[in-house]
Amino acid sequence: MFAIFSFIPPTLSLSLGASSGAESSAGAGGGLIPVLLIVIAVLAALLVWAVAGRAKLKANAQREIEAAHRDIRERQTKLSEAYKTMEDMARTDAMTDLPNRRDMMENLEEEKVRFERNRRPFTVVLVDLDRFKVINDIYGQGSGDYLLKSCASLLRASLRRQDRVGRWSGDEFLLLLPGTDQAGGRTIIETIRKRVAETTFSYGGRVIKAGLSLGMIVYRGEMSLDDFIRQAFEALAADRKKKSRTP
Repeated sequence: MFAIFSFIPPTLSLSLGASSGAESSAGAGGGLIPVLLIVIAVLAALLVWAVAGRAKLKANAQREIEAAHRDIRERQTKLSEAYKTMEDMARTDAMTDLPNRRDMMENLEEEKVRFERNRRPFTVVLVDLDRFKVINDIYGQGSGDYLLKSCASLLRASLRRQDRVGRWSGDEFLLLLPGTDQAGGRTIIETIRKRVAETTFSYGGRVIKAGLSLGMIVYRGEMSLDDFIRQAFEALAADRKKKSRTP
């Protein structure tokens, strides 16, 4: 038998060996392919899951960012509204709901700047309630508050759109009349006097006889606002004195 195999040609032996090895490799390769496909499928699933998870996280983060921006905008709006309310309160007289002295001074300063630019005069009228203390003593303090509110409404209704009225102090009001000379100011004063005379002020079932003293001054430059207001008070005092002499 050994002798028979010894006569097999070397090339044939190599050929048989190669064939046997190829069959073994094919068998091994056939077993690896399904495993590789499973691994690839698992990796693909993991990749899809990772991408989907990342997209979900990104979407959640975007929603949180948008919610935070909305919250910031809402807070900013509320702060702006609160600031405006506080600013309005700082410029408004609580009793009469008119601009207060601070606001009127700023309006006077702005009007002075406009005068220096275009030389258009403006007029200021100081208004004082006559016998205010006596009215308070006779009818009670509530009557004074009622009279202040009533006069504030009357003054506001008597002015033009461009005019301003504010509570200056106590029972005094200040009228700012832009672009108004002495003749125009006197027309407005007479309108106010007439309306007060025609108005019945009633408090607690009792009629209050109200009157006004008015001091007018026209701004023509070359003076400070303090001096300008002082001259308006001098005109007011002159009107009071004139009325006290009238029987």
